[in-house]
Amino acid sequence: MTANIHFLRGDYMLAKLKYRELLTMDLKPKMNSQVFNNLAFASFAHVLDIPKLRDSFPDKVQFEMLAKQILTEEQYTRSYLLESIEINEKGHN
Repeated sequence: MTANIHFLRGDYMLAKLKYRELLTMDLKPKMNSQVFNNLAFASFAHVLDIPKLRDSFPDKVQFEMLAKQILTEEQYTRSYLLESIEINEKGHN
């Protein structure tokens, strides 16, 4: 729930951190699938949030470092979604 609250508040960095923490726990497959799915959406939403973040960083170098980090993490979005789908398919077969 904490990760979802951070996601809904638009704090995608913290939401992603909390989702990753959940993935280290021994969760049931359906919950694991949901966490991967939510992590994928948080990563994608974080990318969409980059233009808004520019205004909160007067230092261009800091902003560029953050944007690069967000874009690097976003590269895993597809694998998060695929993992979610794979877990769901295993559960239904």
